[in-house]
Amino acid sequence: MQTTWIASSRVTPPRQRVVVLPRARLLERLLPPADPPRVSVIQAPAGFGKTTLLAELHSEVRARGATAAWVGLESSECDLHWLYAYLLVSLRRSNVALPGCESTLDDELLSWPIVTLARVLIAALESHQSPIVLLIDDAHLIPPELLAGEVASLAEQLPDRVRLILTSRTRIDRPFWRLATHGQLDVIDDKDLRFTADEMRGLLGAEENPALLERLMVATEGWPVALQLARIWSSDPRAGSGRLEQLAATTGNLASLICDQLMASFDDERRALLVRCAAFERMRADLLDDVFGGTGGRVFLEWLATHTPMGVPLEGDAGWYRLHALFADFLRTEFERLPKEETAAIHERAAQWFHARGLLQDAFRHAERSGRGELVAEIAERAGGWRLAIGGGRPALTWLCRLPVADARTHPRVRLGQIYSMAQDGLVREARAALEDVRHVTRGFTRGRHSRWDASFAIDCETIDVIVRIYEDRPILPQSIFALERQIATQIGLDRRLASLSSNLVCFGYYDVGDFESCLRHARYGLERNRAAGSTYAEIYLLNYIGMASFCLGRHEESRDYYTQALEHAQQVYGPASNLSALASVLLARLELEGGYTARARELLDSTFGAVMDRDGWFEVFAAGFETAFWLGLLEDGEPGGLAALEPASRQAQTRGLERLALFAQLQKAELSLRMGDRSGAEAALNSASRTDILADATNPAPRDMRLAAMFHELEARRMRLQGDIHGAVEAAANLQIRLAPSGFAREHVRAQLLGIAVGLASEHEPTPARLEVALRAAARADMVLSVARYGPGVASALAGLARTPEEAAFAARALGLAQKLDACVPRAPVAQSKQAGLLSPRELQILRELVNGLSNKEIARRLAIAESTVKTHKERLYEKLGASSRSAAIETARSHGLLVS
Repeated sequence: MQTTWIASSRVTPPRQRVVVLPRARLLERLLPPADPPRVSVIQAPAGFGKTTLLAELHSEVRARGATAAWVGLESSECDLHWLYAYLLVSLRRSNVALPGCESTLDDELLSWPIVTLARVLIAALESHQSPIVLLIDDAHLIPPELLAGEVASLAEQLPDRVRLILTSRTRIDRPFWRLATHGQLDVIDDKDLRFTADEMRGLLGAEENPALLERLMVATEGWPVALQLARIWSSDPRAGSGRLEQLAATTGNLASLICDQLMASFDDERRALLVRCAAFERMRADLLDDVFGGTGGRVFLEWLATHTPMGVPLEGDAGWYRLHALFADFLRTEFERLPKEETAAIHERAAQWFHARGLLQDAFRHAERSGRGELVAEIAERAGGWRLAIGGGRPALTWLCRLPVADARTHPRVRLGQIYSMAQDGLVREARAALEDVRHVTRGFTRGRHSRWDASFAIDCETIDVIVRIYEDRPILPQSIFALERQIATQIGLDRRLASLSSNLVCFGYYDVGDFESCLRHARYGLERNRAAGSTYAEIYLLNYIGMASFCLGRHEESRDYYTQALEHAQQVYGPASNLSALASVLLARLELEGGYTARARELLDSTFGAVMDRDGWFEVFAAGFETAFWLGLLEDGEPGGLAALEPASRQAQTRGLERLALFAQLQKAELSLRMGDRSGAEAALNSASRTDILADATNPAPRDMRLAAMFHELEARRMRLQGDIHGAVEAAANLQIRLAPSGFAREHVRAQLLGIAVGLASEHEPTPARLEVALRAAARADMVLSVARYGPGVASALAGLARTPEEAAFAARALGLAQKLDACVPRAPVAQSKQAGLLSPRELQILRELVNGLSNKEIARRLAIAESTVKTHKERLYEKLGASSRSAAIETARSHGLLVS
């Protein structure tokens, strides 16, 4: 069933069926030929013809060749989301382009943040070349704090060729006081709206009894609705002049008298039907026929609009009507006096009628007013439950989440929608428990005459399971991926937005199992589906997934391009402060850091990471953010900066129950300990990590755990090197390269090569030039500046010596510069503090420092301008004095004795 949340009657002015005298004097005031005010407010109680005047104004604006956009508010749709969304829809239907939103569906606008809607609105108004008049009817329904805040601010930001005209039953001009001080506000009130004597004669006809006209003017004080009623009565031969005489003799409460007189003039059947029509905010002939029985709905509504001022026709030929506000209040009072059983039945039948036509906002509203709490859930269940959130966005989730906890036996799809919302809000444990409960109670869930398993509901469960698994960081099962692929391929008439969501989940599923090429292959089709469905939200997620897969494959430029697209699109549509912008910013920050662009990485991370931690984050984004924060903290503030970045990672892992994030934080602590020369701290952190279930089989991990396993083995090799076990470190690095070569984790494989070079430089078996060249080409191609720098200046220097192109030389220079910054973060005691300061000669100290930098014997000889054999001799004496048998052992001993100058 196709559903819609945007009612076209809200963006179409009502049709005037009763002949009304044009209000020329008011139109001239509202549309002056020169220097019009930016904002006009038409404020008066009900019955003063505000909506009629606004509709007449709409026609006049269009007749003059300008653009008019109409929005009529309802009490249930008067917050800023609805107001801005309806303004954008109305502008679009008036042929005003919405920048960046050409393919966005009307309903999807309701899922956008308010700041995004406001920004797109201003951009659309600024880009349109001709004058625009924004007409908002019943603005008194907007909460006062919003009028005084965002709406007044919006009015002040309007371009010069744009005007805002509002009607209200209460006074709303005060919030626009700043505009008033600059002469940019015009207020039309009840005194201005009253008919003059000449207008009254023009309305009722000059042939009417002059004395009667004079008495009518005195009695009604020019009140438009009273005079319109007089116009109807004067043209009705059945009424004669008796009712006019009665109206002219009125004293006291004219509104009450008019309502009483009108109701008394109707027969019992019409009177009873009118009272019952007060249940509807808008109505149509087939709605009345279905709810009340019979076939006279069309005739009744035509009569209501033609022969009374009570009925207001809406939106062209669609047949919608509403009650005039003055009479609606009176009729609702009468409606509330009906028996509760009868009013509940009317609302219930109306809810079913609206639901059958996909008008769910009206259906939910009537279901709620019926007093049957479960009726909203029943309608939502039949309409698709959680699937409503795909197309309905914010309104759908609002309705689903305001319900009590849905019974999974009777409303399982509604319960899935509530679970979906829980997962997005970070309540992953609660979401998982609720989902398992749904699966348990629906194990025998069947549909149809033959009691077959409902394949559609099974797909729903699979889809929500995949979504929850992403948030709780559990493996996505292959059967779930295949089930979603079958859903896309085989379900006839599958909603395009659901198909785009399924495509996204399939892509992420392949990413999760480490099949990055399949992820990218499916992503191409997914992008087409998202754009065809106008699903901007899903498209941005998919761009991030593609960037993540390209990053793992070492395709740096592709990854940057997709992350940048996601970020720009998210900022344009949802705003810089949106969660989608935060996700793309964090992923792009890690990419920039890997390329050595630390200032850019810090700028991206600081502006957005907090939003990710608050809502809608998952492991990949958390890992990217905390890894970036760790290295930036280390570079900027040494060990305290690194520790400060790891503390929130551990808290987030504990709060959300994310085991991989907890392991990631533990491994980063080991990294910090190794860099600080804390062997015992590194050993404790690695021992703790090795006992986790994720690394239970560290030599043969699950594909999704390959990166964490590689990180663990790399740290183990470096711990061996620090403790002097060079042979063990070399063997561990070689084994890691072998395991990663066929895995598809290109970045991890390059890091394993760099690790092998680092431990080789620390031993007497230096890497060959061919091996260095292979590593240099791979690292430069993936722009892995940080990955080279983290292994020390020696590795960077070794690679720099083999650079053959300007690009490779620039890459190696950036890596060496970053390596030296990282090396400077390691605390070293001054030489003067050591009792062993006299142990080494100045030349031996020089060579020791170059050994720390990772230089080979040949490179040390070149740098110090001495023979390579001399370097070897000094090294042997150096090792002998320090009681060390290897480079790493010598460095560690020298540090412990304070022989290295900071």
